[in-house]
Amino acid sequence: MAHEMNHSKTSMLTTEDGNEDNSRQPQIYAKNSIDRFGDDLCALLLSYFPLEDHIRCESLSKQFRRTVFVSLRDITIDDKLMRQLPKSNIRQIVATIAIKCGNIETIDCRGIGDRFEEYIPEVLTIYRDNCCHLREIYCNLWRNSSQTMRSIGPLVTRIGRIDNFADSEAITDCHQLSRLRIDSFRKAFGYNGTLLAKNLHSFELFEYLDTDSDDGRWSAFVAHNLCLRSALFMWPRLQYLSIKTKTITREYLEHISRLPALKAFCLQCRHSNGLTDNDFKDLLSRSAKLKAIEYIVDNNRKIFIV
Repeated sequence: MAHEMNHSKTSMLTTEDGNEDNSRQPQIYAKNSIDRFGDDLCALLLSYFPLEDHIRCESLSKQFRRTVFVSLRDITIDDKLMRQLPKSNIRQIVATIAIKCGNIETIDCRGIGDRFEEYIPEVLTIYRDNCCHLREIYCNLWRNSSQTMRSIGPLVTRIGRIDNFADSEAITDCHQLSRLRIDSFRKAFGYNGTLLAKNLHSFELFEYLDTDSDDGRWSAFVAHNLCLRSALFMWPRLQYLSIKTKTITREYLEHISRLPALKAFCLQCRHSNGLTDNDFKDLLSRSAKLKAIEYIVDNNRKIFIV
């Protein structure tokens, strides 16, 4: 006679009842119970989920409740998440999440737009005060952000947007800033023309430099950002471009091909990094108005003309 087998699995559960002999007790779970998987595996699976999914998973099981926020290291707070929270209770919910997320190391709130901008100072302050492992903050410089940046600035490593020129001065509080994205070169400087953005690793600019004063600013920017590894420029009216660098990649050439008004391009570098004549010929064919390229590498000069 066949007997129906009730499959089960033994797992170890740690208790905190003060009895050292009973601190680890074997627990038996049914095969179809998610609790039979260890907390480490559960935490690993949850680490791939966005913050909103962590909030939903908290009610799935006791094990998820134990591990759902412990596994979080990096979180993104944006308009999509904020829209899902009841407006009358946003502050309380954010504070509750911050208390539970004790292991957070990085917060990215660059996706918060004007609609929820008013909550940014309080949100970042709550996480700074409750997350002892917090190391990096990615944010924008919103209107009147200078007061908040004095306290959280040392944690800010990436800035995705600066709303107003007046807010640029807050950059000086961001001692670890390594990545900056702005829509006006002027926002990298203070009122008196002093450069604020220094020692950057990545820089994105979406404006054409077309004033005489920009020439001096550009020289100052380059002199104080010699460690720059990545730069992206979107200048719709730029016609002549000259770059001097140690090396360049095909990705850089791809960005250059997107300059719609560029007519002449001069590149001087120490290492070719695998670039060939075909790469520059391809750049000429893909660029709308580019007619001439001067390429100087290791004292060898080449000219490409359409």
